[in-house]
Amino acid sequence: MMVLISITMGSQTSLMDLFSKWTIGVFFILTLFVRLYAIQLPAWNTKETFQIDLSRNLTKQHFNIFRSELSFVPAHLSAQTHLNSPYPFVEDFPLFHLLAALVMKSINTESLFVGRILSFIFFLLGTVFLYRFTSRQYGEAIAWWVLIFWGNAPLLLAYSTQFLAEMGMMVSFLGALYFISQYFDTKRVGYYWAALLCGMAMPAFRYYGAFLFIPLLFYGWNRESKINFRLGCFFVLPIIIPSLWLMYSLTAVENPITMHQNYENWHWGAWKYYLWDSFFYYEIMFSRLSQYILTYVGFALFILGIFLNYRDFFLLSSLFMMALSMGIFTLGHHNHEYYQVKFIPFLVILASSGAVYVFDKLRYLKRSILVVTLAVLFCLSLSHAYKLLRYDSSGKVLGEKLAAYSSPTDKILLIQDVPDPAVLVYSQRQGWLKNKSFLEEKMQVPQEANLLGIRFVSSQFALPYFLKDKYTILWQESGPMGRQHKCGFVKFFLGECVRDHSTVMILKPF
Repeated sequence: MMVLISITMGSQTSLMDLFSKWTIGVFFILTLFVRLYAIQLPAWNTKETFQIDLSRNLTKQHFNIFRSELSFVPAHLSAQTHLNSPYPFVEDFPLFHLLAALVMKSINTESLFVGRILSFIFFLLGTVFLYRFTSRQYGEAIAWWVLIFWGNAPLLLAYSTQFLAEMGMMVSFLGALYFISQYFDTKRVGYYWAALLCGMAMPAFRYYGAFLFIPLLFYGWNRESKINFRLGCFFVLPIIIPSLWLMYSLTAVENPITMHQNYENWHWGAWKYYLWDSFFYYEIMFSRLSQYILTYVGFALFILGIFLNYRDFFLLSSLFMMALSMGIFTLGHHNHEYYQVKFIPFLVILASSGAVYVFDKLRYLKRSILVVTLAVLFCLSLSHAYKLLRYDSSGKVLGEKLAAYSSPTDKILLIQDVPDPAVLVYSQRQGWLKNKSFLEEKMQVPQEANLLGIRFVSSQFALPYFLKDKYTILWQESGPMGRQHKCGFVKFFLGECVRDHSTVMILKPF
């Protein structure tokens, strides 16, 4: 990767000495090894397990995106007992899991690693786009520092290798930004069509990718005095796909908007509560920017970068985009870190600008200070990334046992206090997800359920009497399978963290 970037920029005048480039290159490669470690971790992120299951089912539905199905009925619909799996589900336009399904079909596999490797490839491609754009727009020195902050961002250390559409959205934005800048410089139509294609993919991967058109608009405004027909198409056509898909999802199937009883609070309706009535939201968002994206070292340089680039409409508009995204599209921002992934390119450019300014002022021990700074930054990044990389393997353990104790046509009722469908994803079975209220309220088991799966973060789980009277334990295991505790990132990577004890079991009717 570093060799490729060096070759592509070899014709430009070097603004950094060879030692600095090699040092930055070594630390960037270290971040790639961290990602290779993260790729093989068990899946437990709810959004990731949804994407895996949707991709697998698309291969069985011959890539018919209008028949997107989940193999399970989600837990938030547990009160509606008449629902059966497979369950029709529509949220974003299914571009990412369609690509994953095509790869699965072509290599004859249904592994979760397909989407994770796809995300990793998107990350590498996005790195090239970001470096080349920054080098041309802001200079080679800033571009090399961008590699450091981009590669070390704790959010990207975790989410650039997950079965999620975020990296597809990011590489589309970075590709659109790079190609449109090339079009402005050369007026070659090929760059325009490449930028338009990337622009259309942005909201198609994730609908909130539309927020990224705000800095793109300001970038175009700064480069062109008038918005001509081509630029008008560039900013209008990409919105068509998610708009049509939203209209379809609102009328054809149940979706995250209409399935909420108080659906006016879906994503944007609760903004007053978060911004006016609670301080915790600001604490969390500051933590995400300062610890989980830039770390405190990078955040200080980011503040400096704002003052250094106060006339740059493109970068300042990105700050407006972040405020708008966190201020209106609020619901879920504090729970789901991947919503802030779209902020990272702008934050790292501003932080890199501050870093170059500081190191240009240094006269003595510049190389030693560089090595120390990068080492501290790398350690800080790992110390926060490991909190995001913590995983729960109980879903994999129970899922693999269910696959062994059941047939492919069996349907499973899964009762758990961990809100994710990893068990059914690993077992590749259909069924229902129920939370612990199912046991407390003694709800009725669906007649179609052949087996029951129990999954609780507890070593002393007691089976309720209303289940004991009808079911016998087919298999059971208790042990340290839950999420790892915050024990320090060194012990985490050495596998020495203490883990929550979980109880998993399989029940069958008498």
